[in-house]
Amino acid sequence: KHGLEVEICSLGHGGGYIVSNRAILDARHQSDISSVSTSNKLITRLESLEDKYDRVYLLIEVDVEKSGLKNLKNKSNSNHFELTLAKLTAKTNTKILYSKSQDSS
Repeated sequence: KHGLEVEICSLGHGGGYIVSNRAILDARHQSDISSVSTSNKLITRLESLEDKYDRVYLLIEVDVEKSGLKNLKNKSNSNHFELTLAKLTAKTNTKILYSKSQDSS
């Protein structure tokens, strides 16, 4: 319709989309961000993407299958999730988007 040629590229670990030559969107499940072992890797990855792209977006999707009500009540996971978001805003210029499910993304 608009005469555009589209090429879909995998970003490797995790899901993501190259939106343009200047913008990229990295999609992650909320449980991945709540994990102590992966949060520092995520921050490093986003810092690396910022070196290559002008605009970096992180899409956080609630993964109901993994989280359910049990993880929502887990204070430790909730605190770590909030701490990771605080680190992201302090260390990167990444814009954070939030989605209730993969379908609504």
